[in-house]
Amino acid sequence: MQQICYNTSVIRIHPSRASYGILCREPYDKKHLGQSPVKNPLDNSKYAENKIDWLIRIGEKIIEGEPIARKYSRIVSPGGPNKGWRFGVVTSILAADELPPFWDGNGDLKVTYYTVSDFEPSSDKEGVIQKRKHLIGPKFLQVKYDLLAFMELEEPRVEIRVNGDAQALTVQQQGSQPTEGGEGNRFQDGFIMGL
Repeated sequence: MQQICYNTSVIRIHPSRASYGILCREPYDKKHLGQSPVKNPLDNSKYAENKIDWLIRIGEKIIEGEPIARKYSRIVSPGGPNKGWRFGVVTSILAADELPPFWDGNGDLKVTYYTVSDFEPSSDKEGVIQKRKHLIGPKFLQVKYDLLAFMELEEPRVEIRVNGDAQALTVQQQGSQPTEGGEGNRFQDGFIMGL
């Protein structure tokens, strides 16, 4: 009715004014040559850090209320302090064909951190797999997440889900990637692509 009477759509569609991507890591292989791999102490595997998974590129059409969905994993210690973890969201106004695949701390990129508090699924939940790298190695949990990003006019709204349990994320603006915490703590934060 609104479309007929006022010639405006109920569903707001607009081009994105910026590109948005998730900072994550992915298993290290030959395509990451030139980058230094980082070893995860929990699963003893090597990863390339600061990979950008671009959710939407500048100029692409956004339908408000319709999420952009991605699947990620996290590796956590079964009894460790896994609460209050965070991951970065990168924003850029570069042309879509100039967007970098990795964040090196330089260039026309802005990082926004989303913090997740008190949301850690128990090890008996579907989507949470208990693993061990070797027969005698330490146990760790691989948690599979669905991330839903709603690109709205004011700012993106993000929520994560593990087997249907959902939590909205709180936005905190930051100027650079956090470095506090040790090697083990760094791997409690962030997402992994392709695992």
